Amino acid sequence: MKKLGQIAFFIFAIGVALFLYKRYRVAPDVNPLLIEVLDQNGEVKTLGELHQGTMLVNFYASWCGPCMSEMPDLQKGSLNAKGIQFIGLTDDTPERIQQVKDHFGITYPIYKLATTLKENDVYSIPTTYAFKDGVEIMNYLGPKDWSDEQLLEQLTSGQAIK
Repeated sequence: MKKLGQIAFFIFAIGVALFLYKRYRVAPDVNPLLIEVLDQNGEVKTLGELHQGTMLVNFYASWCGPCMSEMPDLQKGSLNAKGIQFIGLTDDTPERIQQVKDHFGITYPIYKLATTLKENDVYSIPTTYAFKDGVEIMNYLGPKDWSDEQLLEQLTSGQAIK
């Protein structure tokens, strides 16, 4: 009986580990065209209504140190990337979004999510996706140098990056 209890506990522990891995270390499946954000007038729009083509979509929060550390690279990448729309998504307040934009000199659009990061199944930040015509070509959890010229060339060409 003791052996059966140990096996049950082992199976339970594996299940918990897989759940936590999937939630916190695997980028969730998202459809960028359906993500609801607030536009500059405070109206709910889908990202697809506001942007088309190749997009680099970065989920972040202002309280997240790694998110803030990659902001300069995101800004630099947005200026150097031809044909890629950089977009920030957060559930921060509009005032906090403006503070971040001012502090880092961000010129690409940052939208407040109509819901929360968690309601969009984003549990680990920063999480960044690249989409070409609504099809995911890359996702990445954690900070990255988004100004890397080779990476930007790959994204511009629309080739899937693993």
